[in-house]
Amino acid sequence: MLPLFGILKSMPRKKRELTWNAGVNQWCKQINGKRKYFGKGKSKSNKEDYQNALSVYHGYLEELDKNPAVITQTPTEILQEKAGKKIPKTRRYAVHQLKNCVNRWIEAKMRQVTSMEGKVSSSGGITLGRVKQLEGNISHFVTFYGARKQLKKIRPIDLTNYANKQVGLMHEGEIKQNTVYQRFATLKTFLKYCWTEEIIDVLPRNIDSVLKMGIERKAPEIDDIFNWKNGEIQELYAACARYSKEMELWFLLATNCGFLVKEMSDLQMKDCLWKKRGWTKVIRPRLKSGVVSEHTLWNRTEELWKELAVGRYGTSDICFTRESGEPLSTYKKGHSNSLIGTKIKTLIRKTFGENDNRSIRSLRKTGASYIGARFAGVDSLYLAHKPVTIAGMHYTMASWKKLHEALSYMEKDFGISKHLFKRHLQKPAQKKKE
Repeated sequence: MLPLFGILKSMPRKKRELTWNAGVNQWCKQINGKRKYFGKGKSKSNKEDYQNALSVYHGYLEELDKNPAVITQTPTEILQEKAGKKIPKTRRYAVHQLKNCVNRWIEAKMRQVTSMEGKVSSSGGITLGRVKQLEGNISHFVTFYGARKQLKKIRPIDLTNYANKQVGLMHEGEIKQNTVYQRFATLKTFLKYCWTEEIIDVLPRNIDSVLKMGIERKAPEIDDIFNWKNGEIQELYAACARYSKEMELWFLLATNCGFLVKEMSDLQMKDCLWKKRGWTKVIRPRLKSGVVSEHTLWNRTEELWKELAVGRYGTSDICFTRESGEPLSTYKKGHSNSLIGTKIKTLIRKTFGENDNRSIRSLRKTGASYIGARFAGVDSLYLAHKPVTIAGMHYTMASWKKLHEALSYMEKDFGISKHLFKRHLQKPAQKKKE
């Protein structure tokens, strides 16, 4: 015979009908996919408060049986109707809650994301990865300020306290200076959006003075590029060519054109028109900067492009996809999934050792370093960066001849071709005489 304690222990505990939400100190229940709240409580163990909430819950179910349309109302609204109280038509307090304001801002940013067909909205184009980055940056302020707190009540002291906390984390070594810079810049952008949309009437006066942090800009280290004089870049190219034709093409696009994974993934068939007279070029605006880039293709790059492209010539079809038909670069559950970057990094480590941290970005840096060492300022054309001088922005037009010359020599020095093709000396294509 079991003792009394053993009997009580073996008896199943009665499951509660309602769930305790510690965030708002209320008893709730998921009904028709939406959470309904049935009353506050002092604590989870307070039996009296639970019984009161349970009574409201049962009453709500009875009303729901009589009239299914009340599913759109909260239990509080139904009780107010019975008591003869007026219910406000709009609950403006929810509109200005910080979490709702952030959601509206993220939705606005999502409208700017480039579509699968490569089309950009009229409001400008950004990547999905950038939206996820902004969402992550602003989440730290949401946690600090309070998701349910009214954004209209924000004060300068709130920004000061938030800034002090972030700088404190930086001094403690938990986050880097660049992280603080990104969080401050994101918060300023968000608050200015809310002011533009008239969500808040006035911006905090210290928005520019307190949310200010410099950014560390390190010069590229010698270990971050592939040395072409001692044969590193040639060795990696040979490894890529042995692996597959696809991997060889990704290497060539990264060095020949300075493309990163997202740019390769977004390439369209109309960007490369090899049926035209003259040397084949890739002419396209870079999504990040909006600057038009122009790169002459090496012979091997053009050959593999023609062979591996899956789209129709001269159209907006995507050039290269995975075997499944998906783009080369995708975002799933908020994370980037890059087929190219991962495989190249694996090849780099197999070729140069497991401790080698270089990536496909290092190929872009290598190409820019090669060109910058020969022609001053031409590396900006190769990288498709925005001009920084007044002359470059307002007066002078870019001359691509020096870039084409540098790419011709790069093709030979990087071991892509044994011969030097001086494409920059070719005369412009002439129209046929009628």
